[in-house]
Amino acid sequence: MGIISQLRVSNLIAIASIIAISLGFLFWVKILTVFGVDVPFLDQWDTPAIQLVAAYHDSLDMRLLAGQHNDSRKLFPNLISLTLFRVTGSYNPAYELFIGLFIGAVITAGLGLLAFRMHRNMAVAASLAGLYAGLFLAARTSEFHFQSLTFERLIPQLCLVLVLLRWQRRRLCRIDISLAALASFIAHFSYSGGIILWPLLGLYIAFLGPLSRPARLRFLAFWICLAGLSFWLFFIDFKIPSGFRATVQIDDIAVAQIFRFFISFIGNSVSSSPDWAVLFGGLTSLFFCALTLRYMWRLRLAGRQLGQPDLTFGPWIILGGYSIATGAAVTIGRLPAGFQHVFRGDYVTYGNFLIIATAALFIAGLPRVLKPGRHDCLFWGRRGPAFEPNNKPFSRHGATSQTTFQLCQSLSGVGQTLP
Repeated sequence: MGIISQLRVSNLIAIASIIAISLGFLFWVKILTVFGVDVPFLDQWDTPAIQLVAAYHDSLDMRLLAGQHNDSRKLFPNLISLTLFRVTGSYNPAYELFIGLFIGAVITAGLGLLAFRMHRNMAVAASLAGLYAGLFLAARTSEFHFQSLTFERLIPQLCLVLVLLRWQRRRLCRIDISLAALASFIAHFSYSGGIILWPLLGLYIAFLGPLSRPARLRFLAFWICLAGLSFWLFFIDFKIPSGFRATVQIDDIAVAQIFRFFISFIGNSVSSSPDWAVLFGGLTSLFFCALTLRYMWRLRLAGRQLGQPDLTFGPWIILGGYSIATGAAVTIGRLPAGFQHVFRGDYVTYGNFLIIATAALFIAGLPRVLKPGRHDCLFWGRRGPAFEPNNKPFSRHGATSQTTFQLCQSLSGVGQTLP
């Protein structure tokens, strides 16, 4: 098949995926318009209902707006609800249903763009975006979409995707770190699971980001300080809710049951059947870990190290790590309260990133996607080499043509050794 034919097939796949994704979201817009829950449900009587009543009586303050609810501080979801209240003149939770759908659409587009930047293949990007949209819009998620109290769970996921889009294939600077810290703060004060962004992105800075050693240490110290400030603000007057105090401790539970809860949490994105959830969650987690280790091992054989600019697929590792870290946190926090928590309808989106990351790492290893002479996107930007050996832009240091040629030779050699 010629290059032109391949491009035509790739474009056709991309167009078909975009049409299918658009139709899927439009279908859910119609469904939510007819069947969406338009009255406060469960936690919504505490937040944002209390905050909106206070705003109506002009008694709303920051302590109430960012007050603790269960194990979260929903500052930014409360602001979204307050904005809708001011714009529409009433509190109708049905409006918030479309906020969650909109966030899901932005995440879908962000993942597609991220995949295109890393794989340089429209068909691959559209397929991965379509896979996420299929998981997000599947019938399995109906309970999640019909109740607007779940949209705040998507905010940390959106923040993570936006940060990785900003950080992917660029030399990090103070602005990048500051914007990522702002996104992590928004995630942290939207839902309790947002706290995971601080250590995850810290690991990216420490091991995956293309940085020189002095810059890595400097940015990592800056990141830890910002994270410490966010943690301090979050845990001021924080109390463990009475309903969250478990009757047993996690270390009193059998290891097999802990492991089963964790992989069922991942598999919950696909099925509520205990057997199928365990099977799918276990296989997905195993494949993700195996593909991640294989990719890092291939880099080591190629003579490269973590943190150098050829670790193009670092964002997929971080996305998969988000699902794993969330699963571990929920296992520790919820398993002592009962195994039934694992199949809750508001947990169905947490395993999606792990599924997408596993698929992306698998595609990256296929010979037809990454074969010699056709995967310069691993090391090259759109306008030429992005980094030199000491990790500084060419234009700033006036690199000679000989230096450029030597770098291109070394990068091409590394590229041929990758799978």
